[in-house]
Amino acid sequence: MDNLTSAFVRVMRFELTLYFIVQVVVVDGNIAAGKTQFAKRLAERFDLKFFPPTREKQLFLLENGYNYDTRGFDSLLPEALQSYDLEKFYSDPHPEHGRVGKLQLMWYREKFMDYLLALRHLVNTGA
Repeated sequence: MDNLTSAFVRVMRFELTLYFIVQVVVVDGNIAAGKTQFAKRLAERFDLKFFPPTREKQLFLLENGYNYDTRGFDSLLPEALQSYDLEKFYSDPHPEHGRVGKLQLMWYREKFMDYLLALRHLVNTGA
């Protein structure tokens, strides 16, 4: 590849990167700060697709299409294997004992999957 072609490719990559960066807006912040309403208004104002926030229920749904909340199995399992949701976190006198890390990783995973859906939408539609 000659220098001119190489420079053109770099410029095109920059333009594509800039285009995609402008098209995806992530709103993050404290609980109950009004992020969802703000993001909806922002999406409407700039004609962007709005993706709703990750809900806690998403963390515990079976992924095989049954749409069953796995917390329903908690009564059959020993405490160490039971699900650990926000309700248990808020009532846990010792969250530092390690179970909160799993919950946080589950949240990160679901938010990452939601972000991938947004990127897929962007790549497939360009908007």
